Amino acid sequence: MRIVHGISPNYVPHWRRAECVREHIQNGADEQITGGFALTVTYSARTNTLTIHNKGAEMARCALMMGGGKKAGNALAIGENGEGWKLANLAAHREDLKVHTDTGGERWRSTVEYDEGFGGETLVTRIRKLGGTSDGVSVVIQGITPEEWEEMVGHYRFLKEVSSSRGTTTYKYHPTGGSYRGSIIQDGNPGELFVKGIFVTTLKGNWAFAYDLKQVELNRDRDIPDMWDVEYQVRLLIAEESADLDCMALAKGDTKEAGLLAETHCYTNSFHREVVAAFIKQHGEGVIPCSTPQEVAQAQQHGLSVTLVSEQLKKLLQKVGPLNIDVILAARRFDVSEEHKMRDLSKRERRNLSWAVAMIMRARPEAVKEMEVTVVTFCGDLLGLHKGSSIKLAREILEDRAQLISVLIHEMAHNEGGDGTPQHRREIESISADIIVSLTGGE
Repeated sequence: MRIVHGISPNYVPHWRRAECVREHIQNGADEQITGGFALTVTYSARTNTLTIHNKGAEMARCALMMGGGKKAGNALAIGENGEGWKLANLAAHREDLKVHTDTGGERWRSTVEYDEGFGGETLVTRIRKLGGTSDGVSVVIQGITPEEWEEMVGHYRFLKEVSSSRGTTTYKYHPTGGSYRGSIIQDGNPGELFVKGIFVTTLKGNWAFAYDLKQVELNRDRDIPDMWDVEYQVRLLIAEESADLDCMALAKGDTKEAGLLAETHCYTNSFHREVVAAFIKQHGEGVIPCSTPQEVAQAQQHGLSVTLVSEQLKKLLQKVGPLNIDVILAARRFDVSEEHKMRDLSKRERRNLSWAVAMIMRARPEAVKEMEVTVVTFCGDLLGLHKGSSIKLAREILEDRAQLISVLIHEMAHNEGGDGTPQHRREIESISADIIVSLTGGE
């Protein structure tokens, strides 16, 4: 029997020997995963022959159709498009590999032939009966050298060698383990990406680990993963396995993982909590991470204990509130580090303060009588603070009359409203206008 597939010999020209082997091993793995038909892979270095066998399995002829097969929609399956067997055999033809499939007492062998219906060459599969019945499905690939197989076999995490004798090595399928999301390969080559146990690519960047992910979408050629999806799954996987990782060492390193976990859109998870716990254990309670000398100086002005860390580690630690220097400084910007008595001020400072209060008296005499004005040094960069019936002024503004009167008017206007409200702005304008009128002799 002759089955015409209608596939041009020029289709997927970049598929070569590795892709041929990958698709057939992938199909064998899926037979065990979804059907329970045990997978055995045997390689003979003496004959350069690779045999992929699923005991008890059988391929229906509908698998010869493009899109045929039974894996579509099965989340456990590695493949899903129903075209890998055909394209693998097309690649084998180009690479001068001899491939046949034995199933259900038949032998299927694909080649490229001229077809009158298409008016050109196409992939065809010829089927002939075998004597007896087949004990499962066997795909035999001849022409793979020992050097090629040595490089290929490491691409399949689920193949475990079980025996080797006289140039023939046998492998069995073993589940790769991990959660439904995948697994971190701590002893692998950093940056290597596997999807459902099969090597896909080596990721760009300075990665700390290799990964085997189960929830990542791939293109048909299994060589272009969605990087947003990969990074998202890596973040979740690290959070899942944080108890088994040296989280602080990972956070301190200049790695892709640390950068991903420090991103602002990355939710706080168990990894961040592990890093914070390790930081506190190393530096003690109450020590705040800073990444610049300026931050250190600011924090020390507030009486905080600090330590200098990398910007990336600081971002990771900041995801847990108590160690966020920005949040702490924002909360403490209203703190007062020192209160100054009038006798502590210089003669010029006292004179300028008296002048400013006298100016406000011209506009709001009753309010000034009820208001207590004190001079302080703020922990942060605050210049003035209105609270209840008191106004605190930063000592640093007493030397500059223009700045001093501006801040005092601003704080007095808070009697009518909070910062930026229409009432507050109107009162600033009203106090200023009343002062000007009083100084110019207006009624």
